[in-house]
Amino acid sequence: FFKQDYVEAAKWYRKAADQGAKFGLLFLGEMYENGEGVEKDYAEAVKLYRKAAEQGSPEGQMALGKMYRFGYGVEKDYAEAIKLYRKSAEQGNFTALFFLGEMYDNGVGVKQNKAKAKELFKKSCEQGTKEACKALKSYNKK
Repeated sequence: FFKQDYVEAAKWYRKAADQGAKFGLLFLGEMYENGEGVEKDYAEAVKLYRKAAEQGSPEGQMALGKMYRFGYGVEKDYAEAIKLYRKSAEQGNFTALFFLGEMYDNGVGVKQNKAKAKELFKKSCEQGTKEACKALKSYNKK
């Protein structure tokens, strides 16, 4: 995208978001998170992701979980991040499984559990999450 394209995209995603469309909320949230076509604003991204998550969007739940995990636009809250990742994963978002695996692998917000991490990486990898496959490969080298 050219810069102008991002500005135009943000305008259309805003229209969709204002009508409550999950994809509009999610994509506009990403634009605010990354500062593409709009001024970077984590608090606005959180607000949009939360609306998508409340509508049951697994992608919105995962994105909101990431914001809590890293403290972008909200107070860092690992328990909330884990809850949102689990909710997303239960709906078939396999990238959320990978993120959960990372938290177990590193003992962030949960007791470190390498076996659980490996299991989550494996499930996520089997569904095509490249990052999970890389993590699993490094486990298998140990």
